[in-house]
Amino acid sequence: DLPFTVWTSDASLVGPGGALLESQSSLSHFTRSTGQIHLSQTSSETSNSLVDPSVMAVHIISPELKLLTPLSAIKDAIAEAESAKAAATAAANAANVGEANKKQEQELKRLSKKLGNVQAELEKLGVRLGRPEYSERVPEKVQQLDAKRRVDLLAQEEHLLTTIKTLDNGF
Repeated sequence: DLPFTVWTSDASLVGPGGALLESQSSLSHFTRSTGQIHLSQTSSETSNSLVDPSVMAVHIISPELKLLTPLSAIKDAIAEAESAKAAATAAANAANVGEANKKQEQELKRLSKKLGNVQAELEKLGVRLGRPEYSERVPEKVQQLDAKRRVDLLAQEEHLLTTIKTLDNGF
């Protein structure tokens, strides 16, 4: 909310029925101000003391019409905007952490499911390899493929267990 003062040396602009008085709501919209707009009419000699550049930001529309805003209000608005931005950034970071945790949980769930499938395959293969008639009835080439498959599944199981442990410990 920035307060504005519209200064003029023309009394007819701020008097009853004056153009500035009638268009005060349009000025609020134009300046995007939700703060107070003050209309001020003084002589040009007095305006020099009113318009102190160390205290006011001045937009000169014409020598008879100036738009004034206190610098302190501008500084406060900037500080408020920076504070809001910092709060929004903190909230976004918190949301990102929550999102990352959710993704990590989903990945853990996916890896655990895959580990369960690998362990089930290993168990089936172990039952098959453990049968007494396996070495007699199964051709040598298939036995070699089964042995290779068992080694691959054991390596996959070890890799999945390591990955799950790493994710569980937060990297």
